[in-house]
Amino acid sequence: MITSARRKTLEQRELFYKLSTGPDGVKREVELNRMQHRSARKRVIDSAAFIALPGKLDHATVVAYTVGSGVASKQSRSTQHTPQISLTTERQLSNDDATLKSKEFQETNFELESRILKENM
Repeated sequence: MITSARRKTLEQRELFYKLSTGPDGVKREVELNRMQHRSARKRVIDSAAFIALPGKLDHATVVAYTVGSGVASKQSRSTQHTPQISLTTERQLSNDDATLKSKEFQETNFELESRILKENM
């Protein structure tokens, strides 16, 4: 699994086609052969711009999580209670046991399309 930024870079049209001018002076896109495609892809992957893009391991920073405080009171039992979620990274565990504020989850396009397809089946 790679990030969308890297995927978009690897799907660029320039990695599959090259512009060439025909004998009549008209520019055309000519499909690269397998070796040309490999060398173009390798050139992009080895570039500093591609290396600077976030990689797949950027999503693996969360090592622990806590749901709720573990303390129940009469007030929380009688009213609807939404548990608090805190995310903690390895670096924060070793320092001060500080927690990150979690962002509200938003469904991605892929998950939304998958759910719609399942509902329509």
